[in-house]
Amino acid sequence: MLNIFKQVRYFSFQKQSTFAFPQLTFQDQKYPTKIQIKKQLNEQDFNQFQYKQLTKQNQQQWLYPSTQTQLLVNFCIQEEDQKKKLNKLFSQGAQCVRALHSKQIDQVDLLFDQDFSQEEIQHFLKGFLLANYKFKLVQEEKALVNQESEKDQENNDLKFQPVQDINIPNSSQEEIDFAQKVAFYTLYARQLSNLRANVVTTSFILDECKILHQQNLQKIHLEYIQGDELLKQDLNLIHAVGKASQNPPTLINLTYRGNQKSKDIDIAFIGKGVCFDAGGLNIKPTGFMETMYQDKCGAISTLSAFRAAVELDLQVNLTCTLGVVENFLSSNSYRPSDIIKSHKGLTVEIGNTDAEGRLVLADCMSWTQQKYKPKTMIELSTLTGACVVALGEEMAGLFSNCDDLSKEFEDLSKVTGELLWRLPIHSSHRKQMKGTFSDLTNSGKSRYGGASSAAAFLENFVEKDVKWVHLDIAGPVESKSDQGHLSAGMTGFGPKAPKKVTKQANKKVEKKRNPLFQSRPRSFRVGGDIQPERDLTRFVRWQKYVTLQRQKRILLQRLKVPPQIHQFSRTLDKNHSTNLFKLLQKYKPETPQEKKQRLVEAANNKAQGKKVDQKKPFVLKYGLNHITTLVENKEARLVVIAHDVDPIEIVIFLPQLCRKQGIPYALVKGKAALGQLVNKKTATAVALTSVRPEDKVALDNLASTFLTNYNNNEELRKTWGGNILGAKSQHRVDAQAQAVKDEQLKKSKL
Repeated sequence: MLNIFKQVRYFSFQKQSTFAFPQLTFQDQKYPTKIQIKKQLNEQDFNQFQYKQLTKQNQQQWLYPSTQTQLLVNFCIQEEDQKKKLNKLFSQGAQCVRALHSKQIDQVDLLFDQDFSQEEIQHFLKGFLLANYKFKLVQEEKALVNQESEKDQENNDLKFQPVQDINIPNSSQEEIDFAQKVAFYTLYARQLSNLRANVVTTSFILDECKILHQQNLQKIHLEYIQGDELLKQDLNLIHAVGKASQNPPTLINLTYRGNQKSKDIDIAFIGKGVCFDAGGLNIKPTGFMETMYQDKCGAISTLSAFRAAVELDLQVNLTCTLGVVENFLSSNSYRPSDIIKSHKGLTVEIGNTDAEGRLVLADCMSWTQQKYKPKTMIELSTLTGACVVALGEEMAGLFSNCDDLSKEFEDLSKVTGELLWRLPIHSSHRKQMKGTFSDLTNSGKSRYGGASSAAAFLENFVEKDVKWVHLDIAGPVESKSDQGHLSAGMTGFGPKAPKKVTKQANKKVEKKRNPLFQSRPRSFRVGGDIQPERDLTRFVRWQKYVTLQRQKRILLQRLKVPPQIHQFSRTLDKNHSTNLFKLLQKYKPETPQEKKQRLVEAANNKAQGKKVDQKKPFVLKYGLNHITTLVENKEARLVVIAHDVDPIEIVIFLPQLCRKQGIPYALVKGKAALGQLVNKKTATAVALTSVRPEDKVALDNLASTFLTNYNNNEELRKTWGGNILGAKSQHRVDAQAQAVKDEQLKKSKL
């Protein structure tokens, strides 16, 4: 244990006399006081009054056999929800230890029925251990000898006797080890948080970190920047907040690399450690300043979570940065209206010296990201009273730039019992924090939405690719009185959720196996090494254009497509398409070689005095501009358009133009097929202006067919396409329709 559990340093006349972490043993029954936790009671073992009391739900009853004192707990809860059962067991554990305190019993045997599972025992024990704590600093025992009886009569708090020895027969240490550790780290946070500012100074917290480093030299790297050294590393905001105090402002960093296979930092913890907040020159009034020793609780909870990860040897890389200062007032204090350059380079105008926490956190976050580049950043702070006003004293505010991480924390809060509620960061909150004479201001322009505007300020110091969570724990960090597992004072709120997130990051991710190389037992039969044929289509890495084609096809199926575009899916049928291409093939344009040969022959014939045919041959016309001109002048006899032109806007006007001019047109599959007709790779459209006499009948037949199927087809111009649901969506729609049908059927029967 660290030094805070041994003796409060610097003030030897004070010591923590009311706290001791109990010693757990797993031997046979050895103490005169026993707690029996039962799920079923035998009526013959009790008198009528005792049985009646015990059969009430969650009742406890003291029994006094001849040589023993027993506290009997009847845990007969008919709950189907396992979480509710565990929560009630947790509460029962706290109630039991309170009953022991009332009788000043410090040694006890815990006897569980065999029906209790390991998880149920753990939850009972967690409640028991967490309630076995009370913070009170008293004089040394020597000074109390003469006044012991008098003091006992006047002040019952001095009678508080924590349970120091717990024996759990028929159990192994491994089963309850987790519960013991959870309780220890929470009590560690409580104890350090409860100590006042005359003890817990910036140097005290630094010493705690040094001791933790010395105990784990092989695991932890410690770095700290103190006093004027902060200015050399551009940590001006931390220095400005803490320079008025005689205790120097300090940035402390602890780094733990549990995953030696990776150099990356998985999670960064950031904690606000204002050991005492007097408010600076904007001094806090009476009634608010007295409890400001609590302003260090963010750093304490962060340190507790980090310590848990180190001592549990989690295979995860962590860094923990604490900004430790005291916000006092003196001639050296920073002033309202000061403009200070942050570590990130953003300038901040000081609107209120009492809004110091966000300044400390801003430099800590920026420094940590620059040095370690973490994937996830979790920040805890008692930042705003506005969060307490919004959510009350039992729930912390959650802000995040990542929905998945936020959902993970909200789910974990239901398990850990540390309640969280996500609050928004709206553009209006970001606007409030913009400065008039600087990049930012540390106090919003409105008195409302203070928790969200503070988070909006911090958001400016989060890098793009970093997942960030900000927990404002100002409300639940203190308990006003003894209730449940809490005693009056600090609650140790905060470390459980970060610990859980860290443990989840520690889980080893199984490597995905390549389905092409599945492990199979070797076969030594003849031909056993020959692999069977497999359909590997889904494992082929298709070219990008193929993927885009498939995506486009699916998109056109899902979207509602207007008639002007949908008509391009109505291509010519196979028979008519065959006849069309036979005709068009006859009028394929000449290649350059063929044209050269024809012109050479014509020149030779002319030189020999032979008759030369001067008429140009009939050929297909291509080129979108050329075809458009032919259609506008009504020179085209037939127009053929490809259905897969991309983008479709290039030719979407052409069918309408052909209808207006009365020229037959058709849509055929494949711009590549049309391209072959004109000696090109692709062609958007081709046209015939005239044909030889022997082909006029074929042309007229095709033109008549095209007029019927395309030009004069009213349905083609009115039918919308697409809007075809996928299998899952269609199933959902069918289910809804069936539900409506069933409901109507029920109503008709009535």
